[in-house]
Amino acid sequence: MFLGIGGNTFPGTSLIRRRRILRSSFSKKNYRVDENGRFIAKSPIFDEEKKLGNSKPPAISRFLANERKFAKDKHFEEQYKEFMFEYRDHKHLTLVEKDDNLILNDRIYYLPHHAVVKPSSTSTKLRVVFGSYKAANSVSLNSILSVGPFIQRDIFSTLIHFRMHKITFSADIEKMYQQILVASEDQTF
Repeated sequence: MFLGIGGNTFPGTSLIRRRRILRSSFSKKNYRVDENGRFIAKSPIFDEEKKLGNSKPPAISRFLANERKFAKDKHFEEQYKEFMFEYRDHKHLTLVEKDDNLILNDRIYYLPHHAVVKPSSTSTKLRVVFGSYKAANSVSLNSILSVGPFIQRDIFSTLIHFRMHKITFSADIEKMYQQILVASEDQTF
């Protein structure tokens, strides 16, 4: 089978078809749009969250490891905190007060995080990575979340189509997925 470049790269994956797949995957009960036009999506949990187990010990362990790194390298600490404050300012995370745990009815999953440093990067030298750890005798958060359809073109097809037109547009999509907010009832995961 040969792949075409001019039209659909792969049979049956036209943009219209991909949009239909996406629309059918999400109904009005799974997302809404807020007053600012931002999407708020429910987490696509397809399995019981009761199977998650206790993720607090690995989160505390990762936190203490971060604290040790902060004590050794103040510049690292500043970059890390700057990243986290940016997340907070964009409402990607919120501070949880100690008393909030009583309200949540033990429906909490902690996401440990650590930094990945890439000094050669021109845009972001430090990036915070969140890990979905599996507790003993349980499953990870990622394993109970449903994976939606892949609706983006592959990079090869994008580059070939880019060269077919006299005028092209480009955009920085670095934080594209961060524009979608998580529904409040799913923010404890």
